[in-house]
Amino acid sequence: MTFRYDFAPTPFGDALAVFSDEGIVRFDLSESEDPRVPWLLEGVSHQLRAVPEPDPGAADELAHLLSDYFDGEPVRFDRHIRLDWRLVDGFALAALQTICSIEWGQTMSYGEVAILAGHPGAARAVGTACRITPFSIIVPVHRVVRSDGSAGQSGAHPERMGFRLALEANCGRQAPSWTRRVGRRVHTLPLGADGSDAVRDDDGDDDTGDIVDATKRGTASPRK
Repeated sequence: MTFRYDFAPTPFGDALAVFSDEGIVRFDLSESEDPRVPWLLEGVSHQLRAVPEPDPGAADELAHLLSDYFDGEPVRFDRHIRLDWRLVDGFALAALQTICSIEWGQTMSYGEVAILAGHPGAARAVGTACRITPFSIIVPVHRVVRSDGSAGQSGAHPERMGFRLALEANCGRQAPSWTRRVGRRVHTLPLGADGSDAVRDDDGDDDTGDIVDATKRGTASPRK
């Protein structure tokens, strides 16, 4: 078995994509501004017990899917790219595969996921599965919410989950659009559900300055 890696841009920074011969095996958003920091690849290598080789261009298809998703297209990633689930097993695997079936713009509680995954009452274990998912963004753990309907918290960046919920909720509502440069791409993104024009990045700072009104810059027009 050989493993390869590449990087793909997202509104939260570039992410590390690792592929096996059977599909994508891990997709990680770095906690660092530079996803090429050695400890991220070292951690994946430890899990795989093999060192992935660089393969520029390996993530091109995924990058296009991500671009479509953040442009407001209801992309279901697992229907376009093969997922290699070797890094997760047991109930966590069942829970994450169940979460893949939650459609764009829909949500499900931790308890509901537990029931569908075959273990009623295992809501806490669903939360754990969301936190350890090997596929950031690709598996829509942001669609798993608390029983009262409030956003869940799977990881250190709940603002990312809120951002994606707002993206899916606002698309189709003729929400005003804003443009943010991401790597080599420019994504047109709707306002947050609360009307805020700010997105928070990895360091927790307000990124309002990184997002520009597209109608003022002339780079894009409000989504129709």
